[in-house]
Amino acid sequence: MRKFLALCGAVLCFSVVAAAQDNSTSLASSAESPASPAPSPARYPSGDRLPWQLSVQYLYIRVRPGTGSGFNLHGFDASVIRYANHWFGIEGNVGAAFGSTPSSLTTFNPTVQSLRNKFIVYGGGPHIAHRTASRIEPWGHALFGATHLRMTQAAIGPGSADALTFAVGGGADFKIRPRLFWRAEGDLLVTRFFGEFQKNFQIKTGLVLNF
Repeated sequence: MRKFLALCGAVLCFSVVAAAQDNSTSLASSAESPASPAPSPARYPSGDRLPWQLSVQYLYIRVRPGTGSGFNLHGFDASVIRYANHWFGIEGNVGAAFGSTPSSLTTFNPTVQSLRNKFIVYGGGPHIAHRTASRIEPWGHALFGATHLRMTQAAIGPGSADALTFAVGGGADFKIRPRLFWRAEGDLLVTRFFGEFQKNFQIKTGLVLNF
């Protein structure tokens, strides 16, 4: 009986010593292992592999005749961009805006006191963008095209005029999803109607789909 108790005591002591050695080994391993790396900040796909962009936007034009304070037009705009590489593309654009000329402005036709206007602008040209993995992508463009102006006055009826147009400006795309951006832009829109140059301004904002 005494031999059996002595054997049990020896086995118990051996188990305690082995457990203590295992704990010390695990603590040393955890102390030697490097800390887990911190999570990297969120990245936004640059869309370099998506060569097309389609935008649909709200359009505001401030028409400034040769003299006078000008008047406002509101409408919509659409554009398509085809990128040749990660920064250069060709853009095609069309926009339509509507509004009335105040009676105080008679630059276009001194015999008409009030006009209902339809302003259609279309053109194309180079589009240069800084396409990165950041959340904001700035860009610039220069568009050459034409403007069709249709004027309606109740006592006289409709009349229209066409002019060559040049637009230069830029903006930024704010990334909402990998393929969906929100765009804000501003341009100087130069037209020439009735023998005079008009330096108009336009502002656009809306959604951009990458595909």
